[in-house]
Amino acid sequence: KKRPVKIDVTKASYNAVGDGVTLNTEALQRAFDDCKQGEAVYFPKGTFLTGALNLHSNTEVIIEKNATIKGTEYYEDYLPLIKSRSEGLNMMCFRSLINIGELDENSGYNCENIVIRGGGSVIGGGNPLRSNMIEQGYIIKKDYIESLGDEIKDFECGARTIAGRLRGRLVNISNAKNVIFSNIHFANGPYWNIHFIYSDSV
Repeated sequence: KKRPVKIDVTKASYNAVGDGVTLNTEALQRAFDDCKQGEAVYFPKGTFLTGALNLHSNTEVIIEKNATIKGTEYYEDYLPLIKSRSEGLNMMCFRSLINIGELDENSGYNCENIVIRGGGSVIGGGNPLRSNMIEQGYIIKKDYIESLGDEIKDFECGARTIAGRLRGRLVNISNAKNVIFSNIHFANGPYWNIHFIYSDSV
């Protein structure tokens, strides 16, 4: 197979900074949006802090050894809410750090041929992000939670169960096919690390 042309996220016009402090969401999303078949978005050594990112069909991502895509700890960086699925329920949830495809239970695949490889890491915002998403979940679902009255006792952890369902994942794969993860370390998602819904060949 012919080696892909690398789109280095640290070079112009993206100029992402892998210092673990600079927020790179806009720059990284532009690199993913610009990626064409035969190209690969390339992360060299460094820690690239970011909020939610979307991948489109025919995208390859190379995360070099000692390179990390690192999710922020703030729920605001994972808005707007998107269609997802939690504990068997289709519902609106926070976006995940990496989003592949869009959930639509009434149609087929809308994203395909994704590769993420290279020896590096995808690390989420962990417990701080988890807590922030749950606290905001209380606010978003406040009217529904209050409407339940005593029925709230039917939930495993009461209102916390309902609020917790809104959490994003580390990697969310919806209505997608042909997705390959090779030699990548995934950790510290605010909910499940890798969640695939209505998808095949992952």
